Amino acid sequence: MKETKVTWESVKQQMAGLAPLTNASTWSFTPSIYSAIPTQYQPKFTIKQLTMLQAERVKTLMFNSADMSDEDKNKEYLSIVHSIFVKWENLYDLGTGNKIEYDGSAEMFSILPHSVFMKIYEEALVVAGIIPKKFFELTRE
Repeated sequence: MKETKVTWESVKQQMAGLAPLTNASTWSFTPSIYSAIPTQYQPKFTIKQLTMLQAERVKTLMFNSADMSDEDKNKEYLSIVHSIFVKWENLYDLGTGNKIEYDGSAEMFSILPHSVFMKIYEEALVVAGIIPKKFFELTRE
């Protein structure tokens, strides 16, 4: 009987949302929307886990914020996700072909296309245990 080798990376992906990230730890990932792009051009994004207060605020925004304007909700989502965003690597400017270095500013963070922002947001929800990764896989089938 052949023994299957288990890697930490495969276990880590399965444990997303089931085990904590300490304050010193980060979570790096490349969204699946880049899977058709050659590996050398695929960006990697790094985030921290949402704090308990941030996670509760996100749940309130998702399920109990009918009294807020869409603009206010969007500003709050952007602020929360920016606060846990650590860095990107290997992200290119389509106009110049040059790599874009992340400086940590909200202005720099806001240049991300909406589709990429949503993938970062989804990953944050999974890592925080708010929504299981399977949910996002099922909604795309």
